[in-house]
Amino acid sequence: MAVTAMAPVGVPAIPAHDPPAATVHRDFPRPEWTVAVACPAALAMSSFYAGEGWVDAVGLAERALERGCCAESSACAWRALTTLVGAGELAVAETHALRVAGKPSARGRIADEVAVVRGRIARHRGDFDAALDLLATVTGAGADRAVRMLAVTEVVGVLLARGEVRTAADLVTAQELDPVTRDDGVRLPAWRVARGALSYARGDFPAALAEFTASGRLLAAGGVRNPAVLSWRGLAALSALRADRAELAIRLAREEYRAAAGWGEPRTMGCALSVLAVVDGRDRDVELLREAAQLLEVAQAKAEHVKVLCALGTRLRGRNEPVTAARFLRQATSLAEEVGDRSLARRARAECRKLAEPPRGPALTDREAAVAKLARAGYSNKEIAGKLFLALRTVELHLSRAYRKLGIRGRAGLRTAVLG
Repeated sequence: MAVTAMAPVGVPAIPAHDPPAATVHRDFPRPEWTVAVACPAALAMSSFYAGEGWVDAVGLAERALERGCCAESSACAWRALTTLVGAGELAVAETHALRVAGKPSARGRIADEVAVVRGRIARHRGDFDAALDLLATVTGAGADRAVRMLAVTEVVGVLLARGEVRTAADLVTAQELDPVTRDDGVRLPAWRVARGALSYARGDFPAALAEFTASGRLLAAGGVRNPAVLSWRGLAALSALRADRAELAIRLAREEYRAAAGWGEPRTMGCALSVLAVVDGRDRDVELLREAAQLLEVAQAKAEHVKVLCALGTRLRGRNEPVTAARFLRQATSLAEEVGDRSLARRARAECRKLAEPPRGPALTDREAAVAKLARAGYSNKEIAGKLFLALRTVELHLSRAYRKLGIRGRAGLRTAVLG
């Protein structure tokens, strides 16, 4: 039974917009190949790729890992553990991964794949140092080439999350020389996403959009729709927005949310909502970001949670809600420092400092300031006119100019404005 969520109010249902199917590598996993077999790990991954039946997929994955034959098989262990991580069952996945790693047969490829799974779990939890330590064991020359590519892809994601763009770029450049990068169709979609993320971090948004869309074509050809596998639509939506393709961005963001709701896992839904808030939030962006923050907190997805907290604080600061803005920005700063995202920590601190700065722009004249102070004290325009010996129309003009200079919409904004 699939776990679904209601779409946010004001987000209309739209037709699916997956990229047209492309020729796909013969080894790319397709969900339908699992139907003919009784292996619970294969059935779990089938549900995971399709983005349906979250609860059933978790049950199947756990059953597979409890069966001796599946736990001893590299392919079965990988499918089951990957499904558990994509379903947000990080503690359960970690327990099973350690159990598999402790078996006498856990050597070679199965050991490498378990290390990648554990690195991915650490990354999802925002423990970037632990993720890099675990993945380092698989990025050496002795590891299986295909698994090494997966590990390198994860490392690129961690480095970009920490703001280490140059180091990530060097790693991508080095990896491009490896033939497996070009030939391994199974893992190519993830690699295209990693390259797209690097292009995005560098500010090359058209290139990022092209990479994410190329990944989406490969996934669509393999029947993979679940954004918990790779959130290419959300990343493409943000890239399209920055590349001035707003209509495409909105379409992709809505599709990402619909697919995430079909899967129902909190982290995936929180990420999709945060993209929707930025791309198509209109006057509901803060509400959508609050909902996203709650979901990401439940999922313990610290790396994504901190970005939403910073976005919330920034928007609330712009809306003249300094107390609430400061609370979210302090949370963002603390969490960014915890996960090692120095770039985001600096940004959150900078936003906090802006809360204490006087408003920029033209200064109020003495008369405008006097009128604004009386208005803030609760006097009506007529009462202000009498106190300052001004015409009522003159008071209205002074207030209008003061509002414009202060960047506020009315008397409510005067409560927190600096009037000089």
